[in-house]
Amino acid sequence: MRRTWGLWGTAVLGVATAVTLIVAHVMSERASVEGLETWGDIAFLDDYAENLGIVMGRARGHSSDPEAFARRVDGPGPDVEILKLSGATHEGGAEIVLRLRRHRPERQGWSWMPPGNADTYEISACYRWVFGAPDGREGPERLRKCPDNPVIHLGPPPVVPAIPGGFPDRLEADLRLLNAADRESESAVARTVRSTYGEAADAALDVPGTHPDEILNSNDVLAGDDWLVTVDNAIGIAIGQDRECVLGRVTAHEVRVWHPPRIALERGEIGCSASWAARGGEL
Repeated sequence: MRRTWGLWGTAVLGVATAVTLIVAHVMSERASVEGLETWGDIAFLDDYAENLGIVMGRARGHSSDPEAFARRVDGPGPDVEILKLSGATHEGGAEIVLRLRRHRPERQGWSWMPPGNADTYEISACYRWVFGAPDGREGPERLRKCPDNPVIHLGPPPVVPAIPGGFPDRLEADLRLLNAADRESESAVARTVRSTYGEAADAALDVPGTHPDEILNSNDVLAGDDWLVTVDNAIGIAIGQDRECVLGRVTAHEVRVWHPPRIALERGEIGCSASWAARGGEL
């Protein structure tokens, strides 16, 4: 009999523990979403956060900073507020914490009123994403409590200078006009590249609304002695900075100008390399 009561006691204790854990989980879930009226509100906000994560993820490959991810969803109105930005994708992960707000229609009896006819209530919660985390998990993670941080206002996006539009086609055309001897001459090829770049930059600046800061300066991208090299009788050209890059390969019988694959310009990859261009630029 004592053994039976002991087994019953253990079972009751196990059930009580399970119930306690379930209640704690339910309370935690409810506490994480302000303004909650139905359990469907949690799923609704979680889905919204999931979609925002997909949108932010599109910044991957273009920048490593958390601001770049947050800018994808930052906009007018209070629906999305930025509370934390830290780290970088190459430094353990770019962390973003957002407070999300959405409005839901009040339920009328056993049915939902048509949109526009029902009163609404506001729900909100905070979510955390880490892009580039070592464990590969990005989020969203719904936080138990929003951090007590002031809202971060990003302001206008920074100007990222670019290679003038149409430059690759101009360059290939001008290099093809050189005779075979000049195509084997680094000085002749360099003169052509500098001249063509200057003309392309002037044409870009003639477009109304274009600011000089939006165009990469030729003194920056054509400086030094590594933007043009010769490897096995082929002259390689690499023009640009960071993820802005145009490559060229010139021989007595061939002229080719192209944009390298985006992946080759990521941190730790080949980069905008003239020697790589001379070898054909193949991955």
